[in-house]
Amino acid sequence: MRADSAGVSASVFVNSIGSAEVIDNSLTSADLGTNSVTADEIATGAVGVLEIGGNAVGGSELINESIFNEKIAPGAAIDVTKISGTAVNLSSTQTITGEKQFGDSTMKINSTGITIGTNSFSPSSDYLVYANRTYNSASTKYGHYTSLQNINTGSMYGYQVDLQNINPSQTAMFGVTVNVGSTSDGGGYRTGIYSVVNSGHSSGVLQYAGRFFAGDELKTLGLSVGVQAIAYGGTGSSAYGIFAVKQGTGFGYAGYFSGNVQVVGNLSKSSGSFKIDHPLDPANKYLVHSFVESPDMMNVYNGNVTTDGNGDAVVSLPDYFDALNKDFRYQLTVIGQFAQVIVSQKISGNQFSIRTDIPNVEVSWQVTGVRKDAYAEAHRIKVEPDKPIAEKGLYLHPVELGLSETKQLHYEMHKNEELERERASSESTQGQ
Repeated sequence: MRADSAGVSASVFVNSIGSAEVIDNSLTSADLGTNSVTADEIATGAVGVLEIGGNAVGGSELINESIFNEKIAPGAAIDVTKISGTAVNLSSTQTITGEKQFGDSTMKINSTGITIGTNSFSPSSDYLVYANRTYNSASTKYGHYTSLQNINTGSMYGYQVDLQNINPSQTAMFGVTVNVGSTSDGGGYRTGIYSVVNSGHSSGVLQYAGRFFAGDELKTLGLSVGVQAIAYGGTGSSAYGIFAVKQGTGFGYAGYFSGNVQVVGNLSKSSGSFKIDHPLDPANKYLVHSFVESPDMMNVYNGNVTTDGNGDAVVSLPDYFDALNKDFRYQLTVIGQFAQVIVSQKISGNQFSIRTDIPNVEVSWQVTGVRKDAYAEAHRIKVEPDKPIAEKGLYLHPVELGLSETKQLHYEMHKNEELERERASSESTQGQ
């Protein structure tokens, strides 16, 4: 049978319509009756853009879901509602628009974006890709899972984001934003980003669970921040902007900073020291000295002075001394000979005077003062504070006190983190 613009016979046989039987662009809606063509009447690969005129295929002329993969030629543009089964596995030159059901998930595609999931959301210009699904399951679920393996030396990126600020008035760009919430307060963890890196062997390769860079030498204005962490807590709760724990038997630190560190607030520690390369053997040893501690917010000033022919001397202090300090304490030590020395005039106007019973005596002096600046007055150190209710019965260093490690503050968190890391490592290995 030969078909042309004069029409199509009412008697159509199985596989009788093929590309050889259809004049290019001659098969139009005017030539077909409603629901008159089914898959059985279309030869494999026969339906292509050259064989279809106007909008004949994708309208009321085809029975819904009557066209399958093998009936569609490369380059055909066919409405999704007319396609059955897995026929949406189209080649790169073919187009699918509208809505398609995949099991219990719906995919919607239009010029603004793609939505996937068990919802009725339409694509929006706010999202290039939007995925949503509600589960009722006790097993682990992933919104996005990527597994890559490379047997060669090339780099791999499980997820890469590239944002470009074209509009100078644009004020914010976020490579990744994460919002983790819960409608219940039933315990457990809420983790915005969880990252685990495992080498699987004992090589010396560096491993970073998170690595961040901000700014470069071309940036001459503004502020660059590698990591910003903010934590909120209400009355009765605790909040940590950063909580870092060193685990395992190897040597290491919970935090390591190479460069200056600024703390705007109080710094609490179990001990403190300076650590430098040993001046006498810098290649093989370190030199470590402990901090000097005090229950007061104390400043220490010292020096040497020699009295004059009358046995008098004036010691000058920094010009901010009186504004910064209160509750002064004095120590005087005679050097080189036996003599008596006293503070003849207390500190006033950023200076004080001493006197010796004989002239020309060298004296070593030390003065301490307690800070009285605005911040210190508002934030005095509490020397013997009570533990919060949640921390009573727990210890910073239980093992040193002869107690079990299970009594350590945040012990459960530490152990849960170890278990979670092992779980994530196991799932990662299974994914490979």
